[in-house]
Amino acid sequence: MLGRIRASPVVGADETGWHQDGVNGYVWTFNTPTERYFVRGSRRKQMVDEVLGESFAGVLVSDFYAAYDHYLGLKQRCWAHLLREIHDLKGQHPGDVKLRRWGARVKDVYAKANAVHHRDPRKRYAAQRRLEERLLGLCKPYADDPSAVQGRLCRRIARHIEELFVFVAEPRVPPDNNDSERSLRPLVVSRKVSGGTRSAHGTESKMALASLFGTAGPEPQPSLRMPTDAPLNSTLNSYARVLQDRVAGIRV
Repeated sequence: MLGRIRASPVVGADETGWHQDGVNGYVWTFNTPTERYFVRGSRRKQMVDEVLGESFAGVLVSDFYAAYDHYLGLKQRCWAHLLREIHDLKGQHPGDVKLRRWGARVKDVYAKANAVHHRDPRKRYAAQRRLEERLLGLCKPYADDPSAVQGRLCRRIARHIEELFVFVAEPRVPPDNNDSERSLRPLVVSRKVSGGTRSAHGTESKMALASLFGTAGPEPQPSLRMPTDAPLNSTLNSYARVLQDRVAGIRV
């Protein structure tokens, strides 16, 4: 599974808290349209390196968490997170007309980005650069204005401007990491019920099962539907070996 993720042209990532024997840690998801891999560890950037390895050269889709910053390849940052923060900021400052107007213009730039459907990659790349310039232009008046409540978001946009419109130039890349967030939901529900796992062996089995069933469902890709399919068979066999070693005497 890791080999297929590392060879993928696009990988989404996200993380959430997970207790093991009362000690907090984090579960990370790394996923493609056909694979979902879960692993528990720290929340440091080394987790990204350990999973993706040196061979990964695709686009990394994530939120704005700093652990992803050091990846040297192309990155697409999550527009859903950015728009949500703008929406929340407007709720905190309902009387700020400039903020409301700015938020509407940012959303309009995003809508224009989603409307780009050129077949020619050169035209898509040119559209990406125009959109970057337009968004920077919207942020420039507020980035260094201490009285502007959108200043913090404008500075973030400026730092990540080359990571906001990769999806325009690369049609296979989504504009958000919603798939990664959704892939974590079953584990979040499980965490609320159980509080986490009791041992390292229990965690390993939990992550293996989450990877197995996350890859196989709930809506598997056509290439994964048949039990005789090679990718799924390989995944089943690899995790079956892990579980055979761990299941006896484990309190998950």
